[in-house]
Amino acid sequence: MRRGGALIWTMVALIAMGVAVSGATTTFLELSRLQRRTRERLVALECGQRELERARAGAAGPGSHVIDVLPSGRAAVSISPDRNPALRQVSVAVTWGDADGERRMQWTTLVKR
Repeated sequence: MRRGGALIWTMVALIAMGVAVSGATTTFLELSRLQRRTRERLVALECGQRELERARAGAAGPGSHVIDVLPSGRAAVSISPDRNPALRQVSVAVTWGDADGERRMQWTTLVKR
């Protein structure tokens, strides 16, 4: 009975270590995925802000173009007149694809003509 006890305790310790390592690995993979998604959202936010600034400056017209810094990224700008003739409504939508599907962020503001 004494001789087999050490083997059993060794197996219990290995199983406990395996559970701990698999939990840590799962947590690390999830954090990596969240970091990638956060980075993509930040890039989309910067692209949308840049497009709104271009529209405010009058340099951007309506249309759609590819954003190279995002996977399958596109920015679409639409400009429509407002009820107030001194204003126009500018909408910017940034879409991109990732492993979880298509993502989209959209902003709308009023800009002086």
